[in-house]
Amino acid sequence: MKNISNILELCEKSFETANSRAKEFILRNSRKIDLVLNLFSDEESNYLYAQEIIYCALSQVLRQDLAPYFAGLMTSLEFSKYVDSMRNHKIFNLLKAPKGEISDNIKACDLTATFLLEQYSYKDLVRIVEGDICLDCGAYIGDTALYFSESKPKKIYSFEIDCENLKCLKDNIINFGRTDVVEILQTALGRKCGTMSFVPMQGNSSGGHITEKSDELGAYDVNVTTIDAFCEEQKIIPNFIKMDIEGAELDAIYGACKTIKKYKPKLAVCIYHKLEHHWEIPLLLHELCAEYKLYFKKSQPYTEAVLFAAP
Repeated sequence: MKNISNILELCEKSFETANSRAKEFILRNSRKIDLVLNLFSDEESNYLYAQEIIYCALSQVLRQDLAPYFAGLMTSLEFSKYVDSMRNHKIFNLLKAPKGEISDNIKACDLTATFLLEQYSYKDLVRIVEGDICLDCGAYIGDTALYFSESKPKKIYSFEIDCENLKCLKDNIINFGRTDVVEILQTALGRKCGTMSFVPMQGNSSGGHITEKSDELGAYDVNVTTIDAFCEEQKIIPNFIKMDIEGAELDAIYGACKTIKKYKPKLAVCIYHKLEHHWEIPLLLHELCAEYKLYFKKSQPYTEAVLFAAP
């Protein structure tokens, strides 16, 4: 029969197991993680990235809502206070989004990160400024385009391939009177030009991913271009590139090598969609442009980890 001593013993063993697995994850990737830690240009980014790695390790062995707490990051309870404030913000009701309870919650969280926590700006070091040309890769319903437009950029090219999001994106840009500055493109971004399949995430209008030809339910073909090809065709020099494209960020960066090397645009790239992107993306950017200063920020408990780069 179990008693308190048995329970405490089992509890200790459970924590030891979780700790062991978390350490194993970090040690397995320690060389690359250590390289990235030494690339950041301020102590705050270095510290938050270290906490993010702890979160990534703990999330493999703990419940999702517990991992941020033990990693010392923003918890869901803390974030919910910002979300409650956003629900009372006028832009929350004015912006159209795909209907449904899940999508409504996603909309509230995404708008909180975009407008209240400014997830695509890092202090005054990496942000849109007047006259910039911006590539808004993964435009969702237009929230980031509208946020960027407040800084009076010269042009925003918004890339979005989810049909439900596109309807709302077009309506929102029209309703907010931003058609003069925002151009919408139903095109995916990748490592090479061609055609791939887009697989929407059921019940999550901000999810979905592109892949090779797919027979999955709801999948449809999309055109894919590269940032290098797009900039050459449009004869533009981008000043700011934001990427939140559900795990395709690494491929999109490879498709932007020439642009990054030649023009050194400011970057805000999501690195949370795949664990390995936490080190693969910063190391690739450093390889492409050693002049880049790197920064890190996280605007939600579980997601929205963004790497910033500026020459």
